[in-house]
Amino acid sequence: MKPLRIAFSAFGPFPGEHEVDFDRLGHHGLFLITGPTGAGKTTVLDAMVFALYGKGAGVRGKHTERLRSHYASAGTPTKVEFEFEIGSKRYLIERSPSYDRPKQRGEGTVAEAESVRLSERSGPIWTAMGTKKKEVDSAVVELIGRSEEHTSELQSPDHLVCRLLLEKK
Repeated sequence: MKPLRIAFSAFGPFPGEHEVDFDRLGHHGLFLITGPTGAGKTTVLDAMVFALYGKGAGVRGKHTERLRSHYASAGTPTKVEFEFEIGSKRYLIERSPSYDRPKQRGEGTVAEAESVRLSERSGPIWTAMGTKKKEVDSAVVELIGRSEEHTSELQSPDHLVCRLLLEKK
């Protein structure tokens, strides 16, 4: 699998919309995600894993309600779009977690339902392969050849510290 682009909004610590164009970064075939602690490296990995499997990587995977930014405005949806290539085929997965957001009018919250869509590109046209969680999850495992259990292999030092802090004895 070759990541091409990831875009996310109200995800992790980022309240707005953000995009990383891996295709532009990796035109030489290799790139490195680097930066100081707190720069968002782990959030990029969490967004990729969430798009593919509906869970965050490592420890955060167990708490999808924590994926919505606490700093996001009520009108900003939490969503991830991940475009990737396998062989000569291009795919786009769009996923939003379920979350409670403040009502736009009045007091209280409104529940936003989880949503997912997997599409394949044929020329300039994207064709939906699935919009139901189970069918998309199965298609992702079939395409990538790995299930969500393998996300624990994406352990950054941040994830390891998180695991130690949240681990129950």
